[in-house]
Amino acid sequence: MPLLLPTFSLAPGNIYCLHIPLGFHDEASALESEIQDIARRQGKSAIICRPAMQARGIRYWLRAQGSAEWLAAAAKISKQEAARVIATLGEPVHEILGRNPWTPCCLLGVAAALQQRPEVLLYSTVALDPLGIAAVHRLIALNNSGLCAIHFSFQSFYGSGEPAPRYCSEKSLCIDLSPN
Repeated sequence: MPLLLPTFSLAPGNIYCLHIPLGFHDEASALESEIQDIARRQGKSAIICRPAMQARGIRYWLRAQGSAEWLAAAAKISKQEAARVIATLGEPVHEILGRNPWTPCCLLGVAAALQQRPEVLLYSTVALDPLGIAAVHRLIALNNSGLCAIHFSFQSFYGSGEPAPRYCSEKSLCIDLSPN
């Protein structure tokens, strides 16, 4: 059963937090596609942020990929510009990409997407702790004047089974999605 996506404006400066209900994790890719279609119909470019990931296979064993090298390739910028962008992220980023915890990997993915100057940016903070979530939201809030940002927020739980709070950007409009 698909989730019902309400009508909302993809105007620059808007930040939305889509609260995806428990049991609907598999709907994220359908929602991404639907939002990309909406953006396309409105004549806007849309990018989905993906965390930086170390190359797999034989290449990994031959030479570890650097964080600046990954960002330069993903964002289509020079290594020097990538190093400058990394210095502005506000979190330590290891020189070797594969040695980074998840928060720097997510920040690198957001930075790569932002360098492409999209009009609509879709992102998730899944698997991040509250400080990592805040770091991603902070990076997007500092760079969202020319874009509409859409955060996919999945319900998470504490080890006791109690629902954990959702951590949304201070500037976001939260939208609770429901089944169609």
